[in-house]
Amino acid sequence: LALASGLWSAPEVVQTLVSIVIGAGEECGPGRHLTTLQGDLLQRRPDSRLRDDPLNNSRCRAAAALQLLPVKDLHNSYGHLLAQSLAAALGPKDVPVPRCHSDWRLEALSALSVLLSPLDALLKLVPLLPAVPSARAQLHVLMAIYRSGVLCDAPATLSWAQTAEAVQLETALLQCVSQLSAWG
Repeated sequence: LALASGLWSAPEVVQTLVSIVIGAGEECGPGRHLTTLQGDLLQRRPDSRLRDDPLNNSRCRAAAALQLLPVKDLHNSYGHLLAQSLAAALGPKDVPVPRCHSDWRLEALSALSVLLSPLDALLKLVPLLPAVPSARAQLHVLMAIYRSGVLCDAPATLSWAQTAEAVQLETALLQCVSQLSAWG
């Protein structure tokens, strides 16, 4: 709403939402506070699956809102910051991804295909495939890779094919299938 109404610019909205998702500080822009955006944008009619986990509620909603932003010309450094936070948060030593409830990490994985260029998303997402400890998180990584590919007309794009080869996408996908069959 803040973006559509012109109250905030796209970079301000992205900065604010990413700050909420990664749980960084209280300040989110020139004189604005996270609670302002949470009150204005994130406290709308809650989805029932988001109500299941009140601790992650704002983070889930912020990550979901990031997915709805217009893709064109939005790629920025906040996507890289979010990718770094996700890589750390999805490790096996952290809190496991819930089996059926919403989780900010799953929503944020989907947002990476909006915040990063398709090639940057491929570079950040493929290394996460073998690192994520759950089939559900792996599925969200795969969906984000797919969306990034659709955005750049993969596999027809030469740059996508070269990047996919560099990050060994095919090998990662085959390992993913192997892991999924073992999780059975």
